[in-house]
Amino acid sequence: MRRASAVFCLLVSIALLFPIGHARGSQSVLRALLIGVDRFSGLPDTQPAARNNIINLSQALGQDERGYQSMRVSLNEPQTAVSFKKLVEDSFYGADDDDVSLIYISTHGLYEPGEDPMSYAMLLGDGVSEYPLTAKELYEVTHAVPGMKILIVDTCNAGALIDRGLRDDGAGSLFQKEEYKIITSSGGSEPSFFWSTGSAVYYGGSYFADTLMLGISPQGNYAADTNRDGTVTLDELYRYLLQNYGVATAQVYPMDDSTPVLTYDRRIVAADPALITNLTLEEAAFGAGGAELDFSYTLNRAALVHYRLIYRRNDAWDFSNAQIIRESDDRPGRKSRSLRLEYEDPEDSGYALLFLVTSDGDSATPHAQALLAAEPLDGDPGLSVQALRSAFSPLKGEELPFHIGHEFPLRLTARVLDSHGNTVRVLAGDSATRPSHLEGGGCVLYWSGRTQNGSLAAPGEYTLEVSAQTGKERRLVSSAPFTLE
Repeated sequence: MRRASAVFCLLVSIALLFPIGHARGSQSVLRALLIGVDRFSGLPDTQPAARNNIINLSQALGQDERGYQSMRVSLNEPQTAVSFKKLVEDSFYGADDDDVSLIYISTHGLYEPGEDPMSYAMLLGDGVSEYPLTAKELYEVTHAVPGMKILIVDTCNAGALIDRGLRDDGAGSLFQKEEYKIITSSGGSEPSFFWSTGSAVYYGGSYFADTLMLGISPQGNYAADTNRDGTVTLDELYRYLLQNYGVATAQVYPMDDSTPVLTYDRRIVAADPALITNLTLEEAAFGAGGAELDFSYTLNRAALVHYRLIYRRNDAWDFSNAQIIRESDDRPGRKSRSLRLEYEDPEDSGYALLFLVTSDGDSATPHAQALLAAEPLDGDPGLSVQALRSAFSPLKGEELPFHIGHEFPLRLTARVLDSHGNTVRVLAGDSATRPSHLEGGGCVLYWSGRTQNGSLAAPGEYTLEVSAQTGKERRLVSSAPFTLE
């Protein structure tokens, strides 16, 4: 697998490549628009990533049981503010308040953390002319479409669209409204990546789109549907991506949302399942000092798999210096393996990516990935917590961000407490932290204002309590009180 050296900045919303008739068995009419750009005048071309993302995701979404009334595609076409507005209007013509409109755009994105999140821009064009579509312009055009809008965003700094993954108060996005359901491939401070075989055959895509496709397709056994009820909800998809997509951190708005992203017939069994499914880690976080990584996966066809460990060095994934372990058993079935991470110093801690790949000559194809966190055996993590707003109103669609300060990977427990010290919601339960490129380090958690059983918490004063274990010492910090209005 070649290094994903060109940072693939994509905006992804979802659409299908072809019309498949009227919606079946649903009062809502589903329509979709897919826009892909692989050719650029001033930034690296990303061929064939956008094209393949469109093909793979459209095939998965084309099997949605509800059906789509119309699907429209624009690939490497020049755009202006006027033509983009017309493209959206034509694609969702006739939509009413009961309908669902999904938009997919795959391209480079432009954003500098610290700027207004709505200045985030996506490059649309044909390789000669380019139009930077800002988040504000995207909102203005899509807000005019009646009904629900579902966007899935796969780009460098994608979380800026919903003011997520930034050390911000979280209120800078115009999209925080009931009519929008949004998934992003990364936080506002993070890059995204694509892969390519590097051969004459056009294989490649974004790591995010590949993972997403397995979660919502029969080839991946609809892995995102955790309760196996035939519906992949926004919340299920988000949690699936957090577990199975490691290159960056998926973000979502709103949290805890049960809106269906895809429905399917549970009787469907893929005739040609993905080569590798159900990658499972024994633990995502483990102690530094030479501890072994235990994992298992299902190999659905005979193939020789290689394990590649990509280490995070100088706040970036070091794709060029992967640790490669070659498998000798090509027989299909459930595999259980143990690997040892090779840090320069056995006591080092940090993050790594595990990729399961197959090779063909000088090229390689990734099939599954996972994020790993190696914790130090002792030391002071500099644990801190800050509510980034003093008050918020869930009834207005607001969600409260918390910055958790820590100097190295940890397993955190974060609990929202009411004024009596009772636990209202667990935001993280002994969960491994993730790298997020935040200025000053650390990570951000969000609270939707909902309790553990899914109901809205009562108005009042709350705090967030965060704890972590380092060696034999347990550390505990609490935020200043904040108000749920």
